[in-house]
Formats: sequence, structure tokens, C-alpha cells
Amino acid sequence: AYGGPDMAVKSLEKLLDVPIDHYATIDMDGMKDMIDTLGGIDVVSNATFSYNGASFVEGEKSHMDGEQAMAFIRSRKESGAGGDFGRQERQQLVMQGIANKLTSTKSITHFNGIMDHIKDNVTTDLSLGDLTKIRSKYKDANETVNRNQLDGQGGIQDDGLYY
Repeated sequence: AYGGPDMAVKSLEKLLDVPIDHYATIDMDGMKDMIDTLGGIDVVSNATFSYNGASFVEGEKSHMDGEQAMAFIRSRKESGAGGDFGRQERQQLVMQGIANKLTSTKSITHFNGIMDHIKDNVTTDLSLGDLTKIRSKYKDANETVNRNQLDGQGGIQDDGLYY
């Protein structure tokens, strides 16, 4: 995004009038390999649709490998996929699935592989020590996470699409 994470943080702080202490960005292409390293993730679909050879049923829990998860989060124009808002919700569901897997005790067995993917595909201002503290402090909090989406309108301006 224009201005990178620092500008995104400043813009959100101004819009929401809330301080943001830290950030993390994830390379979507690297997410596929991370999900495979974790042994897949479990996600309940928010819509019924098919994309790239994968099919999903609304309300049905699926165990997804990296390729299936990418199909799940990239689809937006297919019938039933819910457009950009549906895709954004699916991206959040996949992130929650990754967080659930990362905070499970089983993820310890994949620690080195996971850290390689994080190092190569995540940009954050948090240290490894900070991430470890967050993992242990909030390992049981995943089910109580509230996700919200700001209303807005998309448009095309100059060099790209904006929301």
C-alpha cells in the first residue's frame, strides 16, 4: 500500500482515534507455505462457492491445505462468494485459523519451519520475544476475538483501486 505500514498505522490512528502500538503485515503468497507447514487449518466457510478447483459450503467446516486456503481467500467474483466484503471476511477467517493453529500445543513441533515462514513473509515491528509473549498470554483468546469492518465505497483513482 502507498506509504507502507507506517502510513497505514497513522491513518488508522487518525480515523479511529485509537493508538496502535504494533503492526504486522503478511505476504499472501508466503501464507500458502505457512499453512502447509502447520499441517493445514480448519475454517468454517462464510459462503457457498467454487474457485480454482476447490468447493466450499457455507457453515461447513473444512480442513484446508495451503492451496485450498488460497482459493478460499482469493475468490470474490464467483457466484455466491460475496464480492470484496466476502473475500475480506474469508481472509480474516483464514488468519483466525492460522492463529488457532499457532497457539495450539501441536504447533511447537513445527516451530522452526513456522519461524522460517514468519521471517520470510511477515513484516512487523514486534520482536521474536514480543511474539512469544503474545502467543503464551493470548493462546486461549482466539475464540473471543471481535472482527469489525469499516463501511466504505470502492473506486478507481489515478493508479489503482481504492476503498
